[in-house]
Order: sequence, then structure tokens, then C-alpha cells
Amino acid sequence: MHNNLKFHYRNEDLPLVETALGQFLVASEKAERMIENAEFEHKQEVVSEILGSLENIMMLNRKKIEEDVTAQATAYIRNYYYG
Repeated sequence: MHNNLKFHYRNEDLPLVETALGQFLVASEKAERMIENAEFEHKQEVVSEILGSLENIMMLNRKKIEEDVTAQATAYIRNYYYG
């Protein structure tokens, strides 16, 4: 799994990705217990935790995409003007 993470997230963001992934897994376990016990009183909290962790992971992925696009554009411009 970690090899795939390097393709989709910046190296310096990997600890943040792993933290958010851990938060997601904890929230998923809470959801599983909630479902097993048919206790839905805290469903909004669990849903918020899952969505929050996914939002963080998606933001970190966007950073990597933006970095890659910028690097490609810079390389193209450098090659076009100085190549």
C-alpha cells in the first residue's frame, strides 16, 4: 500500500495521510460496532469523522496533483525557451 501512496501524495505529506487514514479506520470501526449493535444515536459523529478524514486525504491528493502539474508546466516552459 505504501508504494501506491507515493504516487498519489507528496513524500512530506505521507505522515499526514497515514494519520488521516488511521482516523478513517477508527471511525469505520465505530461504524461497524454501531451497525452490529443497532445503536445509531451517534451516527452523525461517526459520519462526520469519516467525511473529515476523507476530506483531509483528498486535500493532500490535490496538493500532489497541483505539484505534478506545476512541475510538468515548468519543464515544458524551460524546454521550450531554453531547450
